[in-house]
Amino acid sequence: MEIKSILDIKKSELQKMSDEQTQILLRLMLADSKSNELQAVYEKIKNSSVLHSALDNRLKWIGIKDKVDKRVEILLGFISPSLGAITLWCYALYKLTKKYSHITLNQLCEEFPWGFPSEQQYAEYWDMQKGFANKDLGLDCDNVLDQQSIYA
Repeated sequence: MEIKSILDIKKSELQKMSDEQTQILLRLMLADSKSNELQAVYEKIKNSSVLHSALDNRLKWIGIKDKVDKRVEILLGFISPSLGAITLWCYALYKLTKKYSHITLNQLCEEFPWGFPSEQQYAEYWDMQKGFANKDLGLDCDNVLDQQSIYA
């Protein structure tokens, strides 16, 4: 059995981007993903934001850090309302690495063309990954997405 991810949310049910999210996305789309300036901005954000730092660490732990564009990481750190949402995004990115060799901002936008999950959708998908909701996997844990075997 496979754990559902936020990629499974119907595109028509995603929450429309806020004006702030749209501005961040547009600025990132115009940025050169390979520039030293973007790398410096990323490092500064990562070192000052708990969500960005958690995203960075979890992508390393899963083993897909080098497969995700920095602009994707910056965007997801800003649009995620919680550490749980970061965990859900990392699982979604892991699943996307099965489809793409490197996840770019354009590819993320193709997967989420009308917006991103709402706080209610994050909560629902967080509950779906709980150990009690996935007893058939035989995992004795609170959060299934914290088990490295899920990413093997």
